[in-house]
Amino acid sequence: MRRFTLTEKLTFYFLMTGMFSIACVSWYSYWRGKTAIINRTYEQLTAIREIKKERIQQYFHESWQQLDKFANQTEMERLMSVLGKKDTIVLREVISDENKKTGESFFYRSLSVTPSFQSLYIACEPQRYIRFTLNPETKRISLAVQENNYPEDDAAAACLRNVLYSRISAVKSSSGGNLLFAKSYTGSHSLNYAGLLKRSMEPIIQLMVENNAEKGWGLSGESYLVDENYLMRTPSRFLKTSVLQTRVFTIGSQLAVAGKTGTDVIRDYRGIEVLSAYSPLEIEGFHWAILVEIDLAEAMAPVNALRNEILLLSILIAALVFILSFLFSRSISKPVMLLKQAADQISEGNFAVNLKGGYKDEFDDLNRAFNQMADRIRQQASARIEGQDAERQRLSMELHDGLGQLLVAAHYKLEAADCGGSPSAHSQINETKVLIDNILSEIRQISNNLMPGALREFGLVSAMSSFCREIQEYTPVSVHFQHEGAFDDLPADQNISVFRVFQESLNNIIKHAGSESADIQIRREGNDMQLIIRDYGKGMPPDAGIRGQGLRNIRERIQAMGGSLSITSRENFGTALNIIIPIKTSTYDTHHPGG
Repeated sequence: MRRFTLTEKLTFYFLMTGMFSIACVSWYSYWRGKTAIINRTYEQLTAIREIKKERIQQYFHESWQQLDKFANQTEMERLMSVLGKKDTIVLREVISDENKKTGESFFYRSLSVTPSFQSLYIACEPQRYIRFTLNPETKRISLAVQENNYPEDDAAAACLRNVLYSRISAVKSSSGGNLLFAKSYTGSHSLNYAGLLKRSMEPIIQLMVENNAEKGWGLSGESYLVDENYLMRTPSRFLKTSVLQTRVFTIGSQLAVAGKTGTDVIRDYRGIEVLSAYSPLEIEGFHWAILVEIDLAEAMAPVNALRNEILLLSILIAALVFILSFLFSRSISKPVMLLKQAADQISEGNFAVNLKGGYKDEFDDLNRAFNQMADRIRQQASARIEGQDAERQRLSMELHDGLGQLLVAAHYKLEAADCGGSPSAHSQINETKVLIDNILSEIRQISNNLMPGALREFGLVSAMSSFCREIQEYTPVSVHFQHEGAFDDLPADQNISVFRVFQESLNNIIKHAGSESADIQIRREGNDMQLIIRDYGKGMPPDAGIRGQGLRNIRERIQAMGGSLSITSRENFGTALNIIIPIKTSTYDTHHPGG
């Protein structure tokens, strides 16, 4: 399973936190905008609905007032009294009787100024009625007296007859798009009669049908009337033939016809989602409803545009948040990664680690504590190396000066005891002498490994040259040693440390490299010493690092001397160690007692 870095995790957390915040703000902005648009649209639709509803109801109210105005005049009672006598000549004289002041007949004058007037029917008992009709072209009013006959094909006459005999008021709409207002009256002499006013629906149609987008109706806003049979009574904005042909059986029309007022998102008669404001018309005996609607898609267009802008802005902000999250994560994780790398170097034996501060936060304290820890480890490693070298030198001296001298003394005593002995004793003494000589040789070899005599007596270059000859003598590795410059002024402890680095490096080549040859170069450049050790063996992979204990010991010693180590290696092409060590200024005493 893939490991995620601290930078990746922090970037992910920052990004998710930012995206969640952006999503919440975007959703809330969109929701608030959508709610505001819908509520605002409902308010506009409701306002339009109420205005149109009020004007329609006012139109009906004015129609009743006009009918009452005609029916309650004294001229009307006089007309009814003449109408009941069946004297047509007298009837026409009464109708055309002119006012002495205006010179006009009351009926002609009153009807000619009635808005949307179509016809006026007057009837009394027995079956006889008068019809005043306006000619729409000449704007003149014609008169007809109907005797004992109410034509079935005349909806106004039929309505007049029903009102006359049932003594009730009625308002109806005719198939020709007109409104019929009929009402019964009782005169001062208990004369019963009825009046019917036919008015055009055109003012209502003009009021309801609006196609002007500049007036706020947009491309889909419309208002229309629906009767109790859910048939459209005013033209549709989208259908050419809709009056009394289009059935509007929607949720809004059903609720409105049932007497309920409200707003909702519904599907209209076209099957399209709309914002609808519906209400019944408050007209007695008239179960019509008014609906004002606009397509939901058009109403939501600003919100959808806002949504797209929010989406685009969210993407841009998300990209910015990602970049900032990555930068912030890097700034947070970088000190941790540097600390981890420093810890890895210490684990590999590189104690020359010094983390820089400047963060002005807890990382400064952490780096300071880490540097103190690395310094203590470096001091402990240096002390351990110096202790090891001192212990090796002590053991070497004890083996050389102590145990070696005793064995030499034992050898001399065996020489003295050999005089005059039996042949068998002579043979045993000789065998013992050989054994003592082998022990002395081994002790000298161990003592030389612990502290080479050449290093004590002749200095670093001679000891290194001598060790190279021994390697070539006892191993199949051919060593080429070169040196430049003088190294006589090196202090004893540095001589020992450099030699141990050199010795450990050759031992690694013999044990692990599988190389047939090795090149050693040591040269002095001013106050620095450069040591290059190269083999031509197996090499190491690029990610191998410093894993072996031998290389760790080498690095520890180099760092204890304040030097640096770089390793160049390729698989099957060998390894090269490039070591640079500053030379100490103190002089080295080349003579050691007991040599």
